[in-house]
Amino acid sequence: MAAVASLSATIDARPGSLINYLHYPLAFAIPLAIFVTLGPMSYLSARGQDKGAFLCTSVYLGVMLTGAAFGLYPTLMPSTLASSYDITLAKTLSGHYGLS
Repeated sequence: MAAVASLSATIDARPGSLINYLHYPLAFAIPLAIFVTLGPMSYLSARGQDKGAFLCTSVYLGVMLTGAAFGLYPTLMPSTLASSYDITLAKTLSGHYGLS
């Protein structure tokens, strides 16, 4: 239930986070993987299989972070003030001399 609430809150707060998903429809496998991990996570936890539940939770968190990063790309940290203050991939690169 929290996954659905966080997804809808993200879409409300940052509607632009779906643009990358719309350009690359194969990326909708990321949210699908999130929901696929929820079932086994609850099942294994209820059965007392802590190792399996932990692994499912780890995969769930990793896929959630991957989905958020994919939705924001190329922005690494969006600003609440103005888009000129966003930390983007291009702004974080070193100069040409440092990269060569």
